[in-house]
Amino acid sequence: MSDSDLAHFQDSLLDILSSQSETAEILASLKKAQFGDAIADYLESFDPKMVAVAAELVKQWGKR
Repeated sequence: MSDSDLAHFQDSLLDILSSQSETAEILASLKKAQFGDAIADYLESFDPKMVAVAAELVKQWGKR
């Protein structure tokens, strides 16, 4: 995976976590995006509770 691919994923992850509030919606948006096989495997390991906490943290403390 290239640095630009990772940067694209991280930007998208922050955007999705900050703009959506439902965990199922966040996971669906991440899985719908085309990040490649390595990221797709990584997304499959996401625990919904972890996603909910990550979204709360990004909304509270995230800056761009």
